[in-house]
Amino acid sequence: MKLCRGIRVLLQSVKRPNGPAAAQEASAAVATLASGGYTAFLSELVGHSDLPLAIAARTVLADDGKLASSRQDLFPLPSISRWPEAVDIKGLGQDSALACANVCVVALNHLEKGMQSTPAGTPRTAGTSAQAMVHQHICGRVVRFLGRLNDTLGSSFCYKGAFDKHERATKGSACEPVRGDAVDLPDKAASCDPSTLVDPDLWQAVRQAECVFPGVSAGETFGFPCDKCREWLKFSQCQSHPKGGSWDGSWLSEQAARPPKPQRLANPSSFVDILVGPCEKLYMSKRDASTYFDNLTVPSELRPWFGQEPVMLDELVSFGKFSLSEVREFIDDSHAGDMLVNSTHGIPKNKAKDVTLASTMTGLGCDMSSEPPLVEPAKDKLVQLLLAVCDLLERKAGSPQAVNSALGVLQWFYLLQRGMFSILDRVYNFVQQEPANDPRPLPCNLQDELLTAIALAPLLPAALDRAYLPELLACDAAPEYGFGVSKLECGQKQVEQVGRLSERRGDYVRLLLGAGDEPELTRCGTPHRLPFKKSAFRTLIRSKARWQAHSGLLECHGVLLTVKWICRSRARHHKRAVILVDAKTALGSISKGRSSARALRRVLRSTAAHCLAADVLLRLVYIPTESNPADAPSRG
Repeated sequence: MKLCRGIRVLLQSVKRPNGPAAAQEASAAVATLASGGYTAFLSELVGHSDLPLAIAARTVLADDGKLASSRQDLFPLPSISRWPEAVDIKGLGQDSALACANVCVVALNHLEKGMQSTPAGTPRTAGTSAQAMVHQHICGRVVRFLGRLNDTLGSSFCYKGAFDKHERATKGSACEPVRGDAVDLPDKAASCDPSTLVDPDLWQAVRQAECVFPGVSAGETFGFPCDKCREWLKFSQCQSHPKGGSWDGSWLSEQAARPPKPQRLANPSSFVDILVGPCEKLYMSKRDASTYFDNLTVPSELRPWFGQEPVMLDELVSFGKFSLSEVREFIDDSHAGDMLVNSTHGIPKNKAKDVTLASTMTGLGCDMSSEPPLVEPAKDKLVQLLLAVCDLLERKAGSPQAVNSALGVLQWFYLLQRGMFSILDRVYNFVQQEPANDPRPLPCNLQDELLTAIALAPLLPAALDRAYLPELLACDAAPEYGFGVSKLECGQKQVEQVGRLSERRGDYVRLLLGAGDEPELTRCGTPHRLPFKKSAFRTLIRSKARWQAHSGLLECHGVLLTVKWICRSRARHHKRAVILVDAKTALGSISKGRSSARALRRVLRSTAAHCLAADVLLRLVYIPTESNPADAPSRG
């Protein structure tokens, strides 16, 4: 029998309150919330749009889905007919929450099939326990997403005109009003000597004017264009104090050499590596300074390049209308305690941004919380982006530069879930078109990418309490046969140690040599020897390839095959999985979440869909081919 013939309820079928009066009252209450307005927009777009994702949603609504190819596979996911009892609705309307969750389910199915123009069906068979776990995860994330939407917008979901912010920002004509009180000025400038804090070789390079400005020889005189020196004297004075000076450093930037790339840059993906144990409590602290740049002492060799000379004391008194007591306050020493690292080096602390042992914190455009332990996009930035994308989808046109402005925010958030980068493709071609400021119609595929992006927005948060799987996995692919997957039960501690190597360049793992093993070849990088032999690994999958393909594509399919095995068991959901891979193509593209190679796009999207649905964080670690325990199974 077709047990799920009654599932015709995408965006509709829910358990309603008892009685028409109660239902009407609940609907009216929900309609006044921003979450209700967002769900109404989403339902309207899905119901009438010709985008592939919308067509797929209507296909499910008409119950035209096809049977799943395998009962063991996680995809395709069935729609959610009833709200999971384990998920608290938290005062949200069940209709709107269920509608948003089902659109998320359809978007995951759409992503898993490579976002093809032909909509993918959903199974009529009864869902597995793993799929029920996915439904519970999606509903929990949707409740949190809609709750944050209500906290930010209240009762109004006004998205019309929200994209104009990005259009105006690209024109370059609008200037913000001068806000002197918003400038974070230190009590004392040039209080930190950077020569004691940076690498000696780097310091020698930046202190030499001929290195920073290679186009100007030593002793050569130079001038600054547009009479920038002392320009602040030309500004009209207010009643109490003069206005600040105006300085354009673009000319200096053109003369200067390109600075060296920093070894590390803080970004949202840095938070994802935080691991909170089951009995641990997460507390967060943040330290900031009052304008680091103004606190740095510039080398004497570079001071002649300053376009605005230092302000003298007599100028502060004569032109600034400051009293002598006020001038003395400018040069007061700041406190420096032994336990204050910033103050020890002459960097005053910004007390307004100081956070100590807090359960919630905002940093790098992300909100972090300890209950539950997760990191997610800052709700004010996320909501503004959501409104802009909704407005863009309705107007179906925009300038490449404005779309690129919104894309930058979206990409920043995708660093929390790197697999979501695979959603984006056509948008990269669109933002490169010229002239960049002229609005033009958005291609259908680009609109589909944006719709998929907002449909999967509830899954952006990254949990910090995902434990490592106790199994160390390895996969490989060989053109002469197919795929091989092996595993070793070695405990969470050992797997965690290996997983920590995934984000480090040049690190790779080796196994102990056994009798008959291939000799090890010399590799670049830092090897890490694991206390196991190949014989300790057990073969999970030995599968023959169904088609001929490039080795890089086959290797990515090998990783996907391993991910599918992980997602089949609900016990492995909400975990961190470490997979040993001997192909740099697969390791690099899957770790980044995307690739410019069109052949890899579908397998990357399928991998991302599985990880998002099962809440799995992949950690891929390089292992040379001769040490890979999955090499033999992949060769038959």
